[in-house]
Amino acid sequence: MRLSRRLFVAAMPLLMARPGWAAAGATAIVRHDSPRPLPQLAFDARGGETVTLDSLRGRLTVLHLWASWCASCRTEFPSLLKFQDTFAARHVALVTVSIDRLGWPIIDRTLNELSAHALPVFLDRERQVPAAVGAFGLPTSLIIDAEGGEIARAPGPLDWDAPEVTALIEALL
Repeated sequence: MRLSRRLFVAAMPLLMARPGWAAAGATAIVRHDSPRPLPQLAFDARGGETVTLDSLRGRLTVLHLWASWCASCRTEFPSLLKFQDTFAARHVALVTVSIDRLGWPIIDRTLNELSAHALPVFLDRERQVPAAVGAFGLPTSLIIDAEGGEIARAPGPLDWDAPEVTALIEALL
């Protein structure tokens, strides 16, 4: 118990700084020199079936981790919708994974509030995906190549409709 409290107190300045990072502006996408292998990832589709990241191989994929209680995540939804409209026909998969423990009812409420039902949403109620990919905050997005390797990451909010994001995705196609 004492260690947990010490860890919490030590981490508090970092946790409090995180919203400030988002307020300062959009996060930059960090490109990797070479693709980084990802562990086997699985998340739940609305119907209850399990979807794996491997099932998306063969196309460029954006794996976007979010939660309904994350203010920065919510502000990204309009630009994610535009991103999907721009790249869906170009063989780019957008996979949004909510880590909401309350599941589909809270996800549906959030999607209704944001008029974002067009986004492909999956659920990771146990929050295993963020830990598996080393995501330390939300939102976090991974850009994954057709072979399943992580080639870039946005460790924070991003304007998915920005010209530099569009140019990067175009270059990766």
